[in-house]
Amino acid sequence: MYSARRAKAHKRAAFLKDHDLTVSDGTRIEHHTAEFLLQIAVPTLVLAGRHDHFTPASVQRRMADLIPDSELIWFDESGHLLPIEVPDEVAAAIVDFLARWPPCPGAPSARHWWIAA
Repeated sequence: MYSARRAKAHKRAAFLKDHDLTVSDGTRIEHHTAEFLLQIAVPTLVLAGRHDHFTPASVQRRMADLIPDSELIWFDESGHLLPIEVPDEVAAAIVDFLARWPPCPGAPSARHWWIAA
């Protein structure tokens, strides 16, 4: 019998194969982003939860280390879903980060977005 659970697992495996990811033990997904992270050419904010069970602290630190002009902010009481767990703190971190960087050349101004909305 082909259960819905088995169908979902099969669909997930196909997705991972199509997206250059591999399933190592059926529950963990391995992917390698080091090369990609080195190519990021804009200031980047990395938000990390100390209780993240999906992305270990060492991986989060490594990601930030590999991205030029990145800043890492730790949320001590949070896990993987920072915008849900601590939305106000995440918003404040993003606003603070953006306030310290000039807009990208050619980017629409904040006023443009406000009027368009």
